Amino acid sequence: MSQQGYSLGQDLQITINFPEGPLTLSTNDITSFNATPEITDKRIVPVSGNPHNLRFHEGWSLTFEGERNSKELDEFWTRQEAGFYNGEAELGAVVTQTIKEKDGTVSRYLYTEVILKFDEPGTYKGNDSVTWRMTGRASRKLKI
Repeated sequence: MSQQGYSLGQDLQITINFPEGPLTLSTNDITSFNATPEITDKRIVPVSGNPHNLRFHEGWSLTFEGERNSKELDEFWTRQEAGFYNGEAELGAVVTQTIKEKDGTVSRYLYTEVILKFDEPGTYKGNDSVTWRMTGRASRKLKI
């Protein structure tokens, strides 16, 4: 649903899948998503003085924000914590980003080997909604 050729937040759909099943968040749950490449640059300056530049792609940082409207995230993270204390290996997720483009086509990207962290489950205050925040790191971003 782009407007005047610009992408809008409503053009995005996110799914999060773990080997044991999906983390079910509706489009009403997620209010913000950001994916930032993690890149390290290194400059080598030999005695000749002609610098050489190297670049290392080191994955992606992901940020999800939303409004709490169900117990889904709290229960998911309670299971994750229980698994940790039971000695279970934490398996990475796959995040799918689907974007409806202004020309009507759909672009899809896959973030692989995603490890998530529940940074902020939310603060409960009088006449205010409860906002949560999750971050993660992905190994790769692939076009699908």
